[in-house]
Amino acid sequence: MTCHQAGALIEAALDGELDGSRQAELQEHLSGCPSCRAEEQAARRLRRLIRAVPRPVPPHDYWEETTRLILARTVERESPADDPALPGPASEKGALIRAGLAVVTSVGLLVAALLIGYTGGTHSARRAGPLPPAPDS
Repeated sequence: MTCHQAGALIEAALDGELDGSRQAELQEHLSGCPSCRAEEQAARRLRRLIRAVPRPVPPHDYWEETTRLILARTVERESPADDPALPGPASEKGALIRAGLAVVTSVGLLVAALLIGYTGGTHSARRAGPLPPAPDS
């Protein structure tokens, strides 16, 4: 087993997720590799430190207050029109106008590109002059 493989298995081993043969392989590697053994010991220390940190306890009214705030934002509204965050008829009209302008602009650009291409091809042909007569064979 390489150090890279062992490093990937250390957390799984500490979680008890390795089968017997993988656990034995890892232990064999750790017994002969001071670097990986130090990594495993550091992971064990970190786990002990994390377990020692006290879990935060929310105030007794936390869940009641949270539920009240959620309900105030969702259920107690009389209609969606009361919510300033939702788009109303004015913003829908604005969106329709913007979409129409985008279509008109796109069509205008397409027409301009076609006219430039058409005019450019005709203009360059005129400037070149008439084609020379074909040679007699």
